Amino acid sequence: MEKPALSRDELRDLLHVSLVAGHLLLESGANIARVEEAMHTLGTGLGADWMEVYVTPSGIIATAVSHGETRTRIQRVVNSGVQLSKVVAVTNTVKAAANGQLKRCETEAALD
Repeated sequence: MEKPALSRDELRDLLHVSLVAGHLLLESGANIARVEEAMHTLGTGLGADWMEVYVTPSGIIATAVSHGETRTRIQRVVNSGVQLSKVVAVTNTVKAAANGQLKRCETEAALD
């Protein structure tokens, strides 16, 4: 079954939520591969057809795609440390959203 097309605003909001999750993971000590996978999983779980994510130790570039519409944002990450409990909490939120247990607004609230 094909996903419904997201509006430009919905795609923007989805990208924002994915970047919040990626930022939290990266600044909490998650490795780059985990951040990229979590953002991709979250974005596609919330309705994007595809997420292209590129993560460095100090920043994230992400593009969300829905039925030919694309939105791209860059997020700088200046603080970093190791908070594995935060990594676990964000990862659990991503999994719940990707499994349809949380809507976009609920996911954003959980990440706050």
